[in-house]
Amino acid sequence: MLTRIDLRGRAHTVQITGSGFPKSFVAPPAVPVVAGRTVRVIESYGIDGAVGTIEWRQQNGTWKGQYIDAGNGDFPVGPLLGAVGGNAVYAAWTQALLGAGELPVSLAKHGRLIESNFVLDRAIMTGFGLTRTGPEVAANEWVSAGDLGLPGEAVDWAGVIVNRRVGFELDGWLAGLASAPRGTRDVLLARPDGLSWYRLRRAPSVHIELDAIQQVNGSVLVTGAVPGGSGAVRIYRERPGSPRELAGSAPLSANGSFTFMDTPSIGPFVYRAVYTDRTTGLPYATLLHDPVTSSPDLSTERQLWCGKC
Repeated sequence: MLTRIDLRGRAHTVQITGSGFPKSFVAPPAVPVVAGRTVRVIESYGIDGAVGTIEWRQQNGTWKGQYIDAGNGDFPVGPLLGAVGGNAVYAAWTQALLGAGELPVSLAKHGRLIESNFVLDRAIMTGFGLTRTGPEVAANEWVSAGDLGLPGEAVDWAGVIVNRRVGFELDGWLAGLASAPRGTRDVLLARPDGLSWYRLRRAPSVHIELDAIQQVNGSVLVTGAVPGGSGAVRIYRERPGSPRELAGSAPLSANGSFTFMDTPSIGPFVYRAVYTDRTTGLPYATLLHDPVTSSPDLSTERQLWCGKC
């Protein structure tokens, strides 16, 4: 059902589909978009191992559907968002592939041709914007307690903005992304210290390279780079379900690289590096998915302290 309000405040309801079509394991997410003077409705569904996304438009007094995506899968997860730009309709959504253990995020475009691609393999989509540089998808990847071999269902979130298949990771849960006036974009980001709103004049542009190598004595060599960055990055130890710990700060060299030697007391945990853009205040980040599992080996220190004992 589609309900619209006219200039006099009167509601008009139109039936789009009937007879329970399309059948879906979960309630099919849908979104209306305005193309010229017409309204189109995009709807996604999944049942019995098949998923599909349909663009509905009114023609000759009836609603007709055009598939913009279809394939093997289980069901959509979360919202479906869309927009119209130029002569094309765009839509983005998450769907479950339970057999593969993935939740891919799809981006579809219906212009002269129909294009649909996965832009992330395992994430929950939360926002979509159509900017001067093209469509941008906001989603959240994660590391779960189970990924670290820990009990429970707690997760650590990593917000990601995908622009033309290039991803920029942010620190925290990316709650929303929307196009704003004059080519800007609005970003809503939830972090441990609260919820923050950012208006960006340009597309996100900072990548953080990060690696962590555990040493024989239990210390961890953390290295990486922020190309084009200056100042320092903050290094955190994180365990899903627990407050994160600041391991320290690493200054950036002239070429943007950094090195940090950490001496953690206990594992498992994962590292996150955070760099705050001085111009926008936006906190970029990289959350490693490979955990540090063991605590430092104190046997050498014990032998040195005990002497001949």
